[in-house]
Amino acid sequence: GFESAKDFARRNGTVILACRNTSEGQKAAETITKSTGNTNVECMECDLASLDSVNDFSAKVMERYPSIYALVCNAGVCTPTEKEGETNLKTKDGFEIHFGVNHLGPFFLANRIMAHNVQQKTSDELRIVWVSSSLMKSGKIDLKKRDFVYDGRKPEEDKEKGYSFMPLSYMDSKLMNSVTCRHLAKRIQEKGATYSHITTYAVSPGFCRSSLGRNVHLPLYRKVLAVPIMLLIQRTSIQGAQNIIFATLEDKSQLKSGHVYCDGKEVEGMNQQVDGLGDDFSKQFWELSEKLLEKW
Repeated sequence: GFESAKDFARRNGTVILACRNTSEGQKAAETITKSTGNTNVECMECDLASLDSVNDFSAKVMERYPSIYALVCNAGVCTPTEKEGETNLKTKDGFEIHFGVNHLGPFFLANRIMAHNVQQKTSDELRIVWVSSSLMKSGKIDLKKRDFVYDGRKPEEDKEKGYSFMPLSYMDSKLMNSVTCRHLAKRIQEKGATYSHITTYAVSPGFCRSSLGRNVHLPLYRKVLAVPIMLLIQRTSIQGAQNIIFATLEDKSQLKSGHVYCDGKEVEGMNQQVDGLGDDFSKQFWELSEKLLEKW
């Protein structure tokens, strides 16, 4: 997120860093300004673990900025969830932390910004970019159990399959990002000319060096084995940011709204995974998310 924001600032854009920790966010904004010379970079408080905070943030942004070109939903909380006898962390509103921060908060914000854009009756382009992950391949969304809403999915027979070192709820939330992106594109298309200037894309930044996994603890022997391999295959944060920058700035005639991109092209496997779930599934998940937000 930091490297993407820096790039946007270099292009003389007005950049808002939506941060839970405003002290660190302000330092980041000052660093970007110093590096780029762009003084239109600011930090505003937005705690995605609190829907009241998201509501307050969106209201302030909409009041100050009639036109918003892009919203990058870059939330990626990742914390262990599967220890036996322990419950998952919760948001301030009681939702499972990955579901609340990585999906429901950004979903709420995106809908608020989109409604604001339409109310302004502007033809200015609006893009909504969802930062997903290739880890969504191991994600699941069970609309019958709906365990992801408050408790998070627990390991069953598949607990050793795929990326077992990553929390299941994190991988599920990244699938939610791509499913949400796809259904949003369909809704935009159905609404016709009023929404025709709005597009949405999901991106997979790749396996990047970042602080994302700071709360995921591996046994020492696995760290010793993993570090050399990780150093070989990990991308820098600058390299990962190129995917966000691409989806935000590329000519929309070259992109397909609702699809997942990585390294400047569609990710066939990830798009097929979303296709396989079907339109009805995506619609049901969207409607569930809306229902959970009714009090806000």
